[in-house]
Amino acid sequence: YSFHQGLSQRIANNVGMNQMVSELLTASGTPDDNPAVGWYRELTEPEALVEDTAQLFMGQRIGCAKCHHHPQEKWSQADYYSLAAFFTRIGRKGDVRASVPRVVHQVGDASSRHPRTGEALKPRGLGADVAQVDAWQDPREVLANWLTAPENPFFARAVVNRYWKHFFGRGLVEPEDDMRLTNPASHPELLDELAADFVAHGYDVKHLISLLCNSSTYQLSAIPNEFNADDKSSFSRYYPKRLAAEVTLDAVDQITGQATAFSGLPSGTLANSLPDNGFPSYFLTVFGRPEGNSACECE
Repeated sequence: YSFHQGLSQRIANNVGMNQMVSELLTASGTPDDNPAVGWYRELTEPEALVEDTAQLFMGQRIGCAKCHHHPQEKWSQADYYSLAAFFTRIGRKGDVRASVPRVVHQVGDASSRHPRTGEALKPRGLGADVAQVDAWQDPREVLANWLTAPENPFFARAVVNRYWKHFFGRGLVEPEDDMRLTNPASHPELLDELAADFVAHGYDVKHLISLLCNSSTYQLSAIPNEFNADDKSSFSRYYPKRLAAEVTLDAVDQITGQATAFSGLPSGTLANSLPDNGFPSYFLTVFGRPEGNSACECE
């Protein structure tokens, strides 16, 4: 509940996406005093943190590189475990004042061992130089600074591509979280221009949404004509898309005048406002509510 409410408040206050992601990556304490810690409640292993961080915030699926060189990308095992080194100083301590362990930074040198060579790898962002991290410094702060820096080649492009997919039904890179070299954007100049504009406006999501929704592309009719009936990637028309399961249930409730009751929540709570997927619903299951078992948008 606190994680969902914390994110909702940050979005409502239009906090920059760079700041929101930095708060997640560097979160310490308990969900009671810092809602962003909820992310570390679900992800407890460095490998899971590496793969989710890369896929969510960089659009890079690097799971293959855990065991071998990525067959369709340039990332190696060394790249994977160098990124993992940022998360190796995370500790969890029991706290009598909280229902879950307290996330803390453990003082010490951050490094991750290469499983094949045994080499101790220092923290390093994907495609970046080795990071300079003091033993007393939380490596996650260095990671967040690198990831959200204006010159970072992944972050802004990944965010912009996700929002484009949300509004247009298809990403400029599709799938939207698989932005590898062998899966280029359909309109690379457009993606780069949108990413640069996003950075120039302080990672302002409301500005990005306004820009996309006021574009001539978004205003195009969804009804195909003789020239664009077969178009599935050039955005010469608006692509119809299915409503999300939660939106569909809320629509059915509104039309029928019968509100769905969710156990433990106030009467009238919308499906679209549920804090997570832990509320049983036959309707939501049938209509494809994501289970939230992975960071992959393919869910």
